[in-house]
Amino acid sequence: MDLVLARTFLAIVEAGNFAAASHRLHVTQSTVSVRIRSLESLLGKTLFVRNNSACDLTTAGQQFYRYARSLLRLWEEARHQIAVPDRFDDRLSIGGQYSLWDGFLLDWLPRCRAALTTTAFRLSAGMPGRLMGELLEGVHDLIVIHAAELRAGLLVEELFSDELILVTADPASDFRTRYIFIDWGDAYRAAHSDAFEDIHSPGLSIEMGPLSARLLVDQHCAGYMPARLVRMQLASGELTRVPDTPSFPFPAFVVMQRESASRESVLHAVSLLRSVAEPLSRFQGT
Repeated sequence: MDLVLARTFLAIVEAGNFAAASHRLHVTQSTVSVRIRSLESLLGKTLFVRNNSACDLTTAGQQFYRYARSLLRLWEEARHQIAVPDRFDDRLSIGGQYSLWDGFLLDWLPRCRAALTTTAFRLSAGMPGRLMGELLEGVHDLIVIHAAELRAGLLVEELFSDELILVTADPASDFRTRYIFIDWGDAYRAAHSDAFEDIHSPGLSIEMGPLSARLLVDQHCAGYMPARLVRMQLASGELTRVPDTPSFPFPAFVVMQRESASRESVLHAVSLLRSVAEPLSRFQGT
């Protein structure tokens, strides 16, 4: 049986309905429906009682729930053991948001490799939505992102606090005349809209993560950046914090599977993340 069908089934159970599951899996609701029809056809049983706003498990669905969880757990164990290169004992797949590699995850990586000498690593960068979907699908053992969601089967821990601050490379000008909207995710977009009702359609909107700081300097523009990522530019004078403007919380989280075939390696990696994050927790933008 296709493991995607089992993951889709579990996503519906955990989310409560097909629409919420489609959002969680980053697919359309029609795709979720097609997958469940395929699964019900394979099993010869109806798994859900559907209504307008929610869906309940049938007796067959309740029985399959236990098997689906076991199936995915066994697959993860097999994937970790079989995919491990010959000279290693374990394998970790780790995803990190683009803005968290420079100055954090790249500092953590050599420490982790030095401590887990018999563990092979697979690393990737991405946006929070994709990374969360891959974690739920079993692609990653843990992810480090700014916008974490607490979901069944996952553990979430804040690593350090940061804030998004408005900086400019041209402090003599009104920041609104040279403003760039830098997209830092759903929560930031909502907070930004509430705080700046007069900035509806900036001339330039970007989603470039840490590269945005260089663009601000080169183009003599203003925009919101994580304080952690612009402390060097603030110290050198390349960027200046715009006074009397709001800041927005921007904490970093580690998210991991509650059950993992590589639990010991995951816990060791998270412990090292905490040690690298500790000095960052003391840093505040100025």
